[in-house]
Amino acid sequence: MKPSAEVVELALEHLREDPHGYDPLQDESLPPEQREAVVPYVESARRLLLTPRPQPPARAVHTARARLHAALERERRSIAAFPLHWLRRAHHRLEPVLNTAVALAMTVVVLVVAGFGGYVLAQDSLPGHPLYPVKRAGEYVLVQVAPPEQAVRLHARFALRRLEEFAALAAQGRPRADLLAAYAAEVEAAQDLWQTLPPEARKAAAATLAATWREAATRLETLATQVPPEQQAPIQTALAVTTAALSAVAPEPAPTPAGPPPTP
Repeated sequence: MKPSAEVVELALEHLREDPHGYDPLQDESLPPEQREAVVPYVESARRLLLTPRPQPPARAVHTARARLHAALERERRSIAAFPLHWLRRAHHRLEPVLNTAVALAMTVVVLVVAGFGGYVLAQDSLPGHPLYPVKRAGEYVLVQVAPPEQAVRLHARFALRRLEEFAALAAQGRPRADLLAAYAAEVEAAQDLWQTLPPEARKAAAATLAATWREAATRLETLATQVPPEQQAPIQTALAVTTAALSAVAPEPAPTPAGPPPTP
């Protein structure tokens, strides 16, 4: 049995998070019937990930980054100079199209100016880095062009990314509550889109979402022990959103009614 592209992509995403210890056969977010079929893909990717990568010359990296930053600044200025205010007032329906075009343009700038290396740099960026808007724009484009079943999984994956970013900044003493709000928005987007899927697709996606929300709840509970008191409220709000989503995709079974007492 050949695994679907979405399952392979999800397994590779988990492999990148833990190249040494990830085992697709134990991954509850993958459909059970496809776990064994995805093993060869994971093992091939694992060998590539663990192979030492050649480092480009420092001068080449510096030049590529300088070109990239200059291109992004030109793009930002051109967007800021465009008179969108009257379009938003007169044609609200055009705004999503314009946003998609801007996001796609920014992603193309990265790929054209800095090549694949620039795209990788954007994926690893955190809020405050010049490439972070490109990372978020790329995510937006991926969701917009994906079929509904895959878009649900993308929203779930991006929700975990927001938690990873929050944890990384919290470890630096710079926690940002807006990332928890972005996490909650991804969760709600995944849930809303999941509700619209056909019954069979909805059932298949429920297992992935349930595993993702359980993982997210565990991460949030861990973060709650690591952040200062003023960050507790956003974490508890994110936990409440996660719990509600998990209840929707994996409701607790109703208790079995007790039978009649035995006749003496």
